[in-house]
Amino acid sequence: MAVLCQVVLGTVHPVSARAVVAGTSPVWRQGMAALLNGHDIEVVVCEDLEEWTPRQGGTCIVLGAGGDDDLELLRGFHEDHPFTPVVVVSDDVGVSTFARLIRSGATAVVGETEPPDILRGVVLAALGGRASLSADMTQRLAEFVPDEDDWASFVSESELEWLRAMASGSTVLDLAEDAGYSERAMFRNLKSMYMRIGVKNRTEALMWASRNGLLDTSG
Repeated sequence: MAVLCQVVLGTVHPVSARAVVAGTSPVWRQGMAALLNGHDIEVVVCEDLEEWTPRQGGTCIVLGAGGDDDLELLRGFHEDHPFTPVVVVSDDVGVSTFARLIRSGATAVVGETEPPDILRGVVLAALGGRASLSADMTQRLAEFVPDEDDWASFVSESELEWLRAMASGSTVLDLAEDAGYSERAMFRNLKSMYMRIGVKNRTEALMWASRNGLLDTSG
């Protein structure tokens, strides 16, 4: 059986921080591992991320991604390891791609042409539980966020029905069955909506909807 993960860089003494490089080609993985070298991080190259298992200590996945297959890999990994940060390195860092990657489970997204120091900084931030954004991306994202008075128009009719159903006591499974989704897919849909309206969970979403008068069906 082939060895799927191999330590290629790191300090000679035990470290708690670990970066696992996965995705694209073997040459890309080795090159990315070399770029990450230079900090107190154990760098591991992983051939098959689906076979990766957690180890003790902080770990950040550095994933090369671009196509739909990579998005599916990212979604599956995030579902299996929701608390493991993933930094995606992409040749497309437009707002649309950024949003798709974040919704699929990425903690942060960085362009593959960024200087090594920027890449290391994003990885270190992810290991510390933070997402790092460039000033340019922050500005571009802000342009996509509606003003507070326009939030109601940022929710689809289906999502509005979900909010009202949850306010009446429906579970995620109830919503999934009514909409024809699997329960897992419904969780993803709700999470996407929560991120879009700026809340973290069901309770905050219902408070937001109530505050904006969306739960009132008398009109």
